Amino acid sequence: RPGMSWRLRSMAVALLAMAMSASAEQGPSTIDVTNYPAAARESYKVFAARCTRCHELSRPITAAYVLPDQWKFCVDRMTDKWFSGINKEKSKLILDFLIYDSSVRKQPLLEAALAKLSADARKAAEDRIAEIRLRYEKGSPSP
Repeated sequence: RPGMSWRLRSMAVALLAMAMSASAEQGPSTIDVTNYPAAARESYKVFAARCTRCHELSRPITAAYVLPDQWKFCVDRMTDKWFSGINKEKSKLILDFLIYDSSVRKQPLLEAALAKLSADARKAAEDRIAEIRLRYEKGSPSP
């Protein structure tokens, strides 16, 4: 029956999507932020509360994103989803936290990614990371 093959294909696609989603959701579901500056710990709370509205926290925690522009692209996509509850202010807190966290927890990956950038792009990324780290160390979560 022609309808049967369509149903089987649909089921196969759905199962594949579920499997891919499940593999993206594996890994740690929290970050130990006890040694992070207080402002970063506060931003982590926003990150954890908002991002888990749509997926497991392990997805962004284990993501290969490390550069500020990569995280901006990701957070902008999530901000566009009305059900995420991420407004402009929360978007900024989440983005800055993810950039900071990558500079701490994923430093080897970050260094490798920075090395592949042009001199101008590398400087822009390093400046952005340094600005966020300095702001957090001074106790301010956002400008």
